[in-house]
Amino acid sequence: MKIARTLSTPEIVLDTEESHLYIVGYSYPETAIEFYKPIYDAVVEYVDKLPEGNSFCMSLAMEYLNTGSVHELNRIFRYLSESNNKVFVLWCWEEEDEDMLEEGEVFSSIYPMLNFSYKMIFDPKDISFL
Repeated sequence: MKIARTLSTPEIVLDTEESHLYIVGYSYPETAIEFYKPIYDAVVEYVDKLPEGNSFCMSLAMEYLNTGSVHELNRIFRYLSESNNKVFVLWCWEEEDEDMLEEGEVFSSIYPMLNFSYKMIFDPKDISFL
């Protein structure tokens, strides 16, 4: 699955060969539920087929999240936290965006069974670091 970035929605890549979901950019779609539903469905379909104990990675480099997007990411994290797989989350934030770092830390505190790590980045449009 690949969804191109727009002014109000992030780039989404579900790389099934690498068991990795990438979400990069701004996220303030008009209807977050409609935007994130196919992503959630694709993640569920893919992760449900993974053999128990396999790992799944999720990397996020968000420039902005609105409340609806936070809610939908929470739904994805909740599902992943209940799976029988090892889940690793790389939460990236821009150098001076402490609010985005705190957002990742909140998710990490809600879902301690997910393995969060953090990385400060300088240009969220350059995802070569992921």
